[in-house]
Amino acid sequence: MKSNNAGSGKKIHDQKMRVMSFYAGNSFLKQLSSGLRQHGLSLVELMVALAIGTLIALAISTLFFQVFSGSRTADDTARASEAGSFGLRTSQRGFSHGRFCWPN
Repeated sequence: MKSNNAGSGKKIHDQKMRVMSFYAGNSFLKQLSSGLRQHGLSLVELMVALAIGTLIALAISTLFFQVFSGSRTADDTARASEAGSFGLRTSQRGFSHGRFCWPN
């Protein structure tokens, strides 16, 4: 008469065979289990990297244009102020020396 241990040994063997066939059918798990390194990138990884790079480039360009337009506005304001100051100084000197004569 055989004991139940023989039947449980067969169950364990069947489970091991299922696990081994699962690993053999899945290349990713096969690479992990065999210790091989992946060479190159998958298409999904490249697409994710491209999307992240595009978002970073968009953020940097937006920041650059905002700083550039603010700088240009400040330069325009400074030029207008300098031109107004020059005009007032010139007029003041002219009036103080009597150089401006109005025709009758």
